[in-house]
Amino acid sequence: MFKCAGVAGLLNASSQDFKYALIGGGIGLFLSLLFILSKICMIRKQAEINFPESSVRRPSEPQSVILNQLSQSAGSGIQ
Repeated sequence: MFKCAGVAGLLNASSQDFKYALIGGGIGLFLSLLFILSKICMIRKQAEINFPESSVRRPSEPQSVILNQLSQSAGSGIQ
C-alpha cells in the first residue's frame, strides 16, 4: 500500500527543491531590479518636469571669472 521513498527519493526531492528555490530567487531578483529601474526612470521624468533645463542655470565658467567680469563692468560706468 505505502512505499518508502528511501534515501534516493529524499536526495532527488531536495535537489528539486533547491532548483525551484534558485528559479524563484532569480525571478524575485529580476522583478526587484525592474521595480528599482522603473522608480529611477519615474524620478528622472518628474525632475525634468519640475526643473526644466532652461530654469536651472549651470555655470559654464568658474564663479570667480564671472564675478571678476561683473565687477569690471560695474566699475567702468562710474567716473
